[in-house]
Amino acid sequence: MANEQTYIMDQTVVAARELSAAAGAKQEQWPEAEAVSLLEDEIRILRERGFTEECINGLFTGFDIEVKPEPPGPRWALPVNNQLIRLIWGKIHPN
Repeated sequence: MANEQTYIMDQTVVAARELSAAAGAKQEQWPEAEAVSLLEDEIRILRERGFTEECINGLFTGFDIEVKPEPPGPRWALPVNNQLIRLIWGKIHPN
């Protein structure tokens, strides 16, 4: 298989926004729960990297998004899981 062209998220978001504007379409809007759901993976990664809930909520404020992600469930609160996540993440993505 030949090398497949890849694109970063910003490229696809800008293209979608511009194509939608050119078509005269309104920007799509999502309720709070759906907005948080769309960003779930990013929120999970921030938590895995040790960001506090206060910091994550602050990031949303900086993006002018007035939502509060659900606090992590019990599986994310266990110290052993946090240590394992950091250990595994560090091996996959060393700094």
